[in-house]
Amino acid sequence: MFVADSISNNRKGFVFLKEAFQQMQMNDVLLCAIGNKTEALESTGNIIELGPINDERLMSVAFTAADVFVIPSLMDNLPNTVIESLMCGTPVIGFPTGGITEMVQRGVNGLLANEISVNALNETLNDFLITIDTFDRDRIRRDAIRKYDLKVQAKSYIHLFENILKP
Repeated sequence: MFVADSISNNRKGFVFLKEAFQQMQMNDVLLCAIGNKTEALESTGNIIELGPINDERLMSVAFTAADVFVIPSLMDNLPNTVIESLMCGTPVIGFPTGGITEMVQRGVNGLLANEISVNALNETLNDFLITIDTFDRDRIRRDAIRKYDLKVQAKSYIHLFENILKP
């Protein structure tokens, strides 16, 4: 699964994923892309562009139903979509950019491509398909809650502000 506010936004890297996926030529693997697009949505082969999903519960269902969330962003800081995927227990595949490298632990909650390229992404997707059963979705969810739950974040901010305000 791929999710972005805009599928057409080049920095989100959908073109890399689409090309890597087409190179895979696997009939039993489906790619669902969720988000707005400037051109008409299309479905070709095993790639389906679903358009935007604005309901949080439905989005959670989509993340939970997916085997993997792929974020081939060319630049990103700490993407909410990665947190959303991990909170649903869904492993993440991404390029080694920005905060994605801090969020994805190789072999634990996902995989990172070795570089930003179609070939590296294709290789990582294939690696995932070979190792799909090694990812513990319950553990991925537990770890994400421990790191990213709103209560955890609020306590971190309180701690930060207390330290700043100390004389």
